[in-house]
Amino acid sequence: MLEIILKGGFMIYILFFFSIMGIAIFVERLIFLRNSMNKSNDFLPAIKELYNTEGVKSAYRYCNLHPSVISSVFKVGLRNANKSSSELRAIIESTGQLEIRKLERNLILLATLAGVAPLLGFLGTVTGMIKAFQEIENLGGNVNASVLAGGIWEALITTAVGLGVAIVLHLAYNYLINIIEKHILDVEENSIELLGFLTKKEDNEIPTA
Repeated sequence: MLEIILKGGFMIYILFFFSIMGIAIFVERLIFLRNSMNKSNDFLPAIKELYNTEGVKSAYRYCNLHPSVISSVFKVGLRNANKSSSELRAIIESTGQLEIRKLERNLILLATLAGVAPLLGFLGTVTGMIKAFQEIENLGGNVNASVLAGGIWEALITTAVGLGVAIVLHLAYNYLINIIEKHILDVEENSIELLGFLTKKEDNEIPTA
């Protein structure tokens, strides 16, 4: 099967590169998202406990020891806990938006690879067909159906590979988007709870970064 696929020409190697790059992005993002989500499960209760028993500095240190998207939002909230409710809300929201961008890193590249892969497949097919008909011309038209069919199916290999790569990368992209949307919802819910918790406190000690 590999020998047949490699007959598709130069475009096949580009598509293989696309698939490897896409898989690398998927695995890296999946590991990052899973680690970040696991750390956020019990984050707010731990912060509340430390804040109430040991103070804001201990809660801040806990965030530093457990780096994640949600801990970054919490650190900003703890640093600005003495501000008014409206100011604190604006700070937490802006920080959350910046942190959410970290979740989406390289997803545009993954989507681009998925979109370009079938186009490269079609391009490979067109160039393959051009070569096939050039060969027919060189032979003066003295070719049988098997020669023509052989050139055509070799050209069509790139289309099949391009579509296959695009399908896999699209599935990977949509899977990551689904995880990210769940994580964004989790961050938003925890941020709202943190805001409500901090606005009830007074005379907070501001930790140094």
